[in-house]
Amino acid sequence: MLNHSQQGVTMAKKRKKAKSAKRAKTAKTAKKTRTAKKTKTRAAAKRGAASKARKGAAKRKAKSKTASARKTAKKAKRRSKPKTLGQRVFSAFEVVSDTIRGTGQLRDRLEPPATSETE
Repeated sequence: MLNHSQQGVTMAKKRKKAKSAKRAKTAKTAKKTRTAKKTKTRAAAKRGAASKARKGAAKRKAKSKTASARKTAKKAKRRSKPKTLGQRVFSAFEVVSDTIRGTGQLRDRLEPPATSETE
């Protein structure tokens, strides 16, 4: 059997071994977490760059869309200037004179001049 002094030495050795094993284990886990963090940040950076590229492409695509395809705020309807009395009379006169001219042209096409039945 071991005496007390020898027993203390072996216990100290065991504790020392246990401590070094624990230190090694924590170092290993720390290294794993560091590499995991690096990988995570790299992946996040890649995702960020990819999303920026997608956003840029989406912006370009949105710009190329026609105005009808894009949702825009409703424009206020433009009101035309109210016609004055003179403008109304003038437009009515034009309509009548155009009708008379059109009727005359149609008559000439159907029946050439100087072939009237009444003469």
